Amino acid sequence: MRREKLLPLLINLLIFTLCLSSHVGATQSRLWGMGDLSIVIEDESNMINLWDFARNPAGFLADDTGSVARSDLLWEPYEGEELTTAPGQFPSLWHAEGDVFRTSVSATFRRNENFAVGVEGKYLFREVNFTSSGGKLEYPEILLVFSKSLNSLTCVGADIGYVEYTSETRYQESQYDQRAKTKYFQTQLGA
Repeated sequence: MRREKLLPLLINLLIFTLCLSSHVGATQSRLWGMGDLSIVIEDESNMINLWDFARNPAGFLADDTGSVARSDLLWEPYEGEELTTAPGQFPSLWHAEGDVFRTSVSATFRRNENFAVGVEGKYLFREVNFTSSGGKLEYPEILLVFSKSLNSLTCVGADIGYVEYTSETRYQESQYDQRAKTKYFQTQLGA
């Protein structure tokens, strides 16, 4: 993905994110921007529970007290250099540059204090050009979560998710490319 094509997409996503953020509480990005004040400021979205700690769907009900929508967006250019050496070989300078784009959106809906439904979507795109090769990585993921309280001490939950992993490596000095694509569903039950 070229920067010329990526910039309008990022601007539209930023506007959408700002519109959503004006109606929701604190997000992790906000606390990071203030110098990681998560220890000083008591924030409901940063409290640890079974959902945050172990991704147990039974703990999803205790994650927040109301309906919540969250989103995070990260885009950054990547550049790195490294001098690699190995016994019996000449040192080689490794250089890489590219773009990293990561976004996530999640929404939680609560009918009452005993039932919660949530949906979460994530997308990661990374394109890196090395000295002798180049590569792309795409990683979309979607997750649907249900959590129900049976009594004051017991909650049950279930989630179902879909993950797709695509990677591509291009070698400049060779006519061969390496591509891999993996798709899978995941389910989990918790109590």
